Amino acid sequence: MNHALRLADRWFRWVGIATIVALAATIVMLLLGAEGWRWPFVAAHLGGLLALLPVAVVVVVHAYREEGSLSAMIARHPVVTAAIAVLVVTITASLMEFSGDRNVRRVANFTSVGVILGLVSYYLCWAPRHIPRA
Repeated sequence: MNHALRLADRWFRWVGIATIVALAATIVMLLLGAEGWRWPFVAAHLGGLLALLPVAVVVVVHAYREEGSLSAMIARHPVVTAAIAVLVVTITASLMEFSGDRNVRRVANFTSVGVILGLVSYYLCWAPRHIPRA
């Protein structure tokens, strides 16, 4: 399991850097009025998803093995559990309002980004204590 955690952490960090570069390129292109800003914008979203999903799966499996059951895992990590529940609701709201109310989608997107940043910060504090370096 430690090997999987190290691989997922390394993947998260490298793809995360690429995601930040794509976001920076998007911002620069928007500020300069360049037409091709959508490609790095889409790449940033895809990069974020590709960075977060593997590390999320490995961390959840690690937590489940540590705690022994889903209810014990939820009881031990109530803030993370609540953040994930909020994330599920906000992503669902954003997708359901894709062609509807832009304000609902905007609030849902900002909330999702805030929760994701909080979870990433939590992970970056958690990782050095739980992932042994090779």
